[in-house]
Amino acid sequence: MKTDQGLWKRLALYGMLAMGWLFVIQLFYRSVTSDGIVTAAVDTGIFEGSRKNYASYKKDVLLDSGPSGASEKYEKIARLSSATSTFDEDRQRLYQLIAEEKGVIQFESLEGLRGRRVYYLSAGVPPEAFDTTVDKLQAIADSTGISIQKTDKTSEYLALLERRASLEKTRASLAALKAKGGSMDEFLKLENRLLEIDEQLQDANLSIGQFNAENEFCTVQFSLREKEGFSTRRIYHIVKDSVIWTVALSAMLLFFGTLAAIGIWVLLLLKERLPDFIKKKPGSSL
Repeated sequence: MKTDQGLWKRLALYGMLAMGWLFVIQLFYRSVTSDGIVTAAVDTGIFEGSRKNYASYKKDVLLDSGPSGASEKYEKIARLSSATSTFDEDRQRLYQLIAEEKGVIQFESLEGLRGRRVYYLSAGVPPEAFDTTVDKLQAIADSTGISIQKTDKTSEYLALLERRASLEKTRASLAALKAKGGSMDEFLKLENRLLEIDEQLQDANLSIGQFNAENEFCTVQFSLREKEGFSTRRIYHIVKDSVIWTVALSAMLLFFGTLAAIGIWVLLLLKERLPDFIKKKPGSSL
């Protein structure tokens, strides 16, 4: 009996030590990560509806019909993320930086409650100021991620030019047919078709307008996450969450450990009793 009591005491001690280690590990982990800092770059999904910016190389490209007078086009995007405990001050620094680099803020979003806020900003900056802007953005708060992507858009731009030229030819042909006259039904069909062509031309011109020299920008997408200092409130939540996590994990380990122990005990019992059971079975040979 004393031996059994000593075994149970040792098991309880080892269990408490294991829970203590789990608690310390979780406490350390949450003290480092619970401020909401992420190591990835900007969440790009939030910027899906923001304006696209394009810039160009000073090199003439050719259409099927000959020189287009257009330059090679590209899209360049820098995605950055930072974390700060001086959230409002760093937001003002962002505004000042974009203004100094002659950029244009094209999208803003502020989410979350005080202490856990996230600010998203997308801006167009002149191509010649892109590198310096990225360097200065990294100096704002604690940088947690950056990625830069450059995509050639020349073929997309040329396709738009070709589409506009095709639509203009189609419209001219329809206008010539309309001028020749005809039945009222034919006139209405031509008029409706001309309206459709005009709408498509307007869309093409708007898309081409994004590539115009006066609209040339590169894009910077920036997220600023607010992190708490070691306030009493934060320490309380860290300790509380660590205790809950430790108790839950320990209970789960105890449950599955008990199941495993019962299973092993049943197997050992069967191994011990099965030969006797077979011997006692009627008709079995001695």
